[in-house]
Amino acid sequence: MSDEFEKEYASYDPENTASEQPAPQPEPAPAPAEHNSYVWTDAAQPEGKKKKKEKAPSRARSFGYAMLAIFICAVLVLASFGVVHIVQNVKNEGGTPTSSEEPVDPKEGFELSGRTEAEELAVKDVAAKIRPAVVGVVKYKMNSLSASGYGSGVIINADGYVVTNYHVIEGADRVKLVLHDKREVLATIVGSDEQTDLAVLKVIEDENVKISELTYASFGNSDDIQLAETVIAIGNPGGLEFAGTVTRGIVSGINVKTSLSGNVKLIQTDAAINPGNSGGPLIDLYGNVIGITSQKIVDTEYEGMGFAIPTNTVKPIVDSILTYGYVPGRPMIGITGSTIDEYVAYFNNVPQGVLVSSVDEKTDAYAKGLKKNDIITSIGGVTIKSMDELNAEKEKYSAGDTVELVIYRYSEGRYYTVSIVLSEYKPTETFD
Repeated sequence: MSDEFEKEYASYDPENTASEQPAPQPEPAPAPAEHNSYVWTDAAQPEGKKKKKEKAPSRARSFGYAMLAIFICAVLVLASFGVVHIVQNVKNEGGTPTSSEEPVDPKEGFELSGRTEAEELAVKDVAAKIRPAVVGVVKYKMNSLSASGYGSGVIINADGYVVTNYHVIEGADRVKLVLHDKREVLATIVGSDEQTDLAVLKVIEDENVKISELTYASFGNSDDIQLAETVIAIGNPGGLEFAGTVTRGIVSGINVKTSLSGNVKLIQTDAAINPGNSGGPLIDLYGNVIGITSQKIVDTEYEGMGFAIPTNTVKPIVDSILTYGYVPGRPMIGITGSTIDEYVAYFNNVPQGVLVSSVDEKTDAYAKGLKKNDIITSIGGVTIKSMDELNAEKEKYSAGDTVELVIYRYSEGRYYTVSIVLSEYKPTETFD
């Protein structure tokens, strides 16, 4: 030990043995009180100053407690921020749809009304109530000297918003609306959702058409509908020549899927649905829109099989479009592809799955090496054999989730496993 350390160590008396020794004789010139970080002592001070010195430990202790309290508060504040950050991360990682554009003012397109204390109306009364809210939708493309397509739509609220089908306005550069009284007015395309085949338009007010004068429809809860109840459809079959046509039928099926609807469950009806009816309302006898007509099976062997998107599906899509212009949080691998069926797989000695036609260069799938002619055979541990199955499994995730793909590389004749982060789907079409 060094002399200094020995001297300091010698002054440390944890057992307080100094009290058992004879009292030290007063020194002619007492040295200043010594201390270390654990023990304070004033034994060497004159008796008269001891009481004065007794306050020092109290002040030091108070100061120490104050500093400790400040430190604890600071730790708690920092910890609270950390907890909030962790919780937010957990929510996002758990599949909560996220968007790069947080809504400042979330918008609601319409409210759903129930059937409590309501009575059924006559068909003619229902038609009279809703028909003024039904519009013809005319699509125009640049450099075209005539209209490029026709459909129907329904005014959903007092702000002049209109819901229709995505396929009615797909590829449009401009849209015109024809009101029930034959007046015409231009509309902007607010946004669309190809997956559910829905789009939202907004009337452009002019000197002939004032938004405040428009009639809008009421919407019912599609969960209230019952099999075989009477419904009517209003639209423009065949274009504007037959605008405002009313057809009557029943609810033929509930929660029906078709080859064109993907994972969207539809209302089936035998009310006549023809080209041009798309985007128009399907209405119950309480005078409420309970679906947006979207498709029908057209074949000489089929008759009376039309379909509508239920209002409970329509509402959240419309609300998202009004807020964001699209539906945020939708997962996307970032490929185009086609199904390799059993026979194609057999003839070419390859597995069934989805043949990749192209890969979006902005996606993680591209960064991880997925390329044209790869065959996706599994997603998230689930074997898939078609594009529909791939999409169905993909929709169980959210944008930002990590998922494992098994692919067969045709050019090498071997399998690979790759983990990718799902991108957020955004429509490629932009509307002015």
